[in-house]
Amino acid sequence: VRALVAALLALPAVAGASDERTLFLQAERALASGDVATFEDRAARLQGYPLAPYLDFTRLERDLGQLTVARFRAFTASYGDGPLADRLRRTLLTRLATDENWTDFLALYRPGLGAALECRRLDALLGAGQSAAALEAARQLWTVGHSQPSACDPVFAIFLRSSAFTVDVARQRAALARDEGNASLVRYVQRWLPPADRLRSELWLRARANPAELLGDSDVTALAAAGAAGADAFAEAIARLARRDAGQALSAWERHHGRFDLDGAQRRAALDRLGVMLALETDPRAPRVFAQVPSSHATDELRAWRVRWALRQQDWDAVLHWTGELSDEQQQQPQWRYWRARALEARGDAQQAQALYREAATERDFHGFLAADRIGAPYAFGHRAVQVDADVRRALEGRPGIRRARELLALERLHPARAEWNAALRDAGPDELRAAARIAADWGWHEQPIFLLARAQDWDDVSLRFPVAWRELAEREARANGLDPALVMAIIRRESAFNPQARSPAAARGLMQLIPGTGRRMARALGEPWSLSSLYEPAVNIRYGAHYFAGLLRDLGHPALAAAAYNAGPGRIPRWRPRGEPLPADIWIETITFGETRAYVAAVLAYALIYQHQLGGQPQRLSQLLPPVQPHIEVGAR
Repeated sequence: VRALVAALLALPAVAGASDERTLFLQAERALASGDVATFEDRAARLQGYPLAPYLDFTRLERDLGQLTVARFRAFTASYGDGPLADRLRRTLLTRLATDENWTDFLALYRPGLGAALECRRLDALLGAGQSAAALEAARQLWTVGHSQPSACDPVFAIFLRSSAFTVDVARQRAALARDEGNASLVRYVQRWLPPADRLRSELWLRARANPAELLGDSDVTALAAAGAAGADAFAEAIARLARRDAGQALSAWERHHGRFDLDGAQRRAALDRLGVMLALETDPRAPRVFAQVPSSHATDELRAWRVRWALRQQDWDAVLHWTGELSDEQQQQPQWRYWRARALEARGDAQQAQALYREAATERDFHGFLAADRIGAPYAFGHRAVQVDADVRRALEGRPGIRRARELLALERLHPARAEWNAALRDAGPDELRAAARIAADWGWHEQPIFLLARAQDWDDVSLRFPVAWRELAEREARANGLDPALVMAIIRRESAFNPQARSPAAARGLMQLIPGTGRRMARALGEPWSLSSLYEPAVNIRYGAHYFAGLLRDLGHPALAAAAYNAGPGRIPRWRPRGEPLPADIWIETITFGETRAYVAAVLAYALIYQHQLGGQPQRLSQLLPPVQPHIEVGAR
């Protein structure tokens, strides 16, 4: 954040901006301490300052008695809509609903504020005598596959007693809940279902809870006698059991599926999941399931795993066959063009293979680089700077939300800055997105151009999409750990998109997304004091991340294995190594079990080549970086 602030402060600024920031902070402190006179004095001197709305907002938030509909409208008239107005609107609507002031509630309400306030809107419609509209809207809110907030309970209670609620509506919600795998909601909806439908839900719940028991010989007999409900539960039980034990699920399928009148959808759902899970478990029976699913009915996931299964066996005839069965969209992707070319090359059809390699090699990605290696072509880095219209940029820079975002960043308030920025660009078109990407890059806000250019579907400005940020830190820590600086930069780009405040759902933090346990171990290994907050400091985060990755690379001896371990944990690598003979690295990466890790490894390796180019060096070839992956050797094996 300090680097971002330094970049902002180095930019040409509005005259007196630093003085205005000082006054703003003084006003905030005065209000927090109850010094109203000082607050009013500083606020009066900040008219026209981008963050003036935040002072008014704070005052209203501290004294909700001042927040009336008139005061809210005055706020939006002065400052427009934005994150602060949204927060005030929610607060005021909640209070109006509590007071049952439905007239003002309906006048102030607008869509998009969430299900809880939408349900209070229905209360308002009922209070205003608009019962038909309220009940129709309640039906739409109720008929979903997930639970709604408790604020909806009153209007739902009225809906469930009305003629708008029918058995068909209950059936529809039960089906949606089953589709979303929401067992608790299925149990809830059962009370309104007739016996036949209730049986279907009960059997489905059993299939979810204990599929192995339901597929036992005695239970299957009773299941088969249940007709359509039993067939539905059988297919669900096969799919559920396949996730736990694909071999057991296959045995149950082969013993019993002939006893059920399965429709096409049920059969496809069971076989598709069976085929994918058998492939993931490297079960040799997978191909016989693949053959039972017509390609016209297979999911893209199953189509991909049929190819991966053949790759794992290095059965190039099967690779050629199954790549021909991919969907039209898949066949246009460099990934699958590359593998089809590999199969053609292995079968001696060099001419067709070369043509496909040339097509794939035009892409700036992992498989494009692999294809270029196969034909000795240069890598397609293909930088082309985005073209920014000067008038569009000026208009954006003058937009209040953009100006507020810049000031908030200068005050190191990243979260509200991001909220203002995103709101200002919510409806931006491609030209505005490109201009915003350039603005953010000039500010040193490196994460934003990456996401904005992706929204604009503009992929060729390599300098914006792969920024060279924190270069000195990355080079220093790479040298200290015997790493290529481009590899460190590649991990940062993939992990956090250069956002030093990034935090994942798994609690990974900072530029290289270290979880606290790993950070603590690295601090101990380096003889440094440990602090959780230090993971948000770029220098510390890069030092710990580089040290950790270097250890993985040293232990595993292969950059693809080290990248996989960095993403999924080193404990999984022994299970993922080949058995018996070494495996070409491109095949090993393509057949990694976890989709997230498979994509991660490919991205990090491709990004490393891009960063070698960005840092001014001569990029290595992937063929040099990726020797065959050696098999796992059990401890004590001879």
